[in-house]
Formats: sequence, C-alpha cells, structure tokens
Amino acid sequence: AVFQKEIFVNGDARFANGARVQAVTAEGGLELGPHAVVNRWADSDDQMTIATGAVIHSRATSRTAIHFAGGAQ
Repeated sequence: AVFQKEIFVNGDARFANGARVQAVTAEGGLELGPHAVVNRWADSDDQMTIATGAVIHSRATSRTAIHFAGGAQ
C-alpha cells in the first residue's frame, strides 16, 4: 500500500510488508512490517515495532518503547 499524505490513527496502526508512508501518528501502538518505508516521521503513544528491512528516513518517537528488528533503520 502507498499512502501519499500524513496519516493519523486513533488507536493501533499496522502497516504490512512493503508499505510506503509519508508520515504517521498513532494514538496507540505502531507496527511497521518488513521493508516498510516512512519518508518523514513515525510517532506512537504506545510501543513501536520496526520489522526487518523497514526504514524511517527522519524521526521515530514513542512514549513507551521502540523495538528495532535486525536490519531495520
């Protein structure tokens, strides 16, 4: 899936393998699947999980924790 605009999620957000996102804010947890790409920022109120091969080109913030799998950037 390709998202050309910023995304706001009122709850948990999960992006599948290879998703392309400009920017995302989740009021819950945030999960980026393998090889997902965030061009700008990723923010979550709960924990964030970044899968193998996923890339965030700017900043990542979480109020609780960020978990990077091997090969995530």
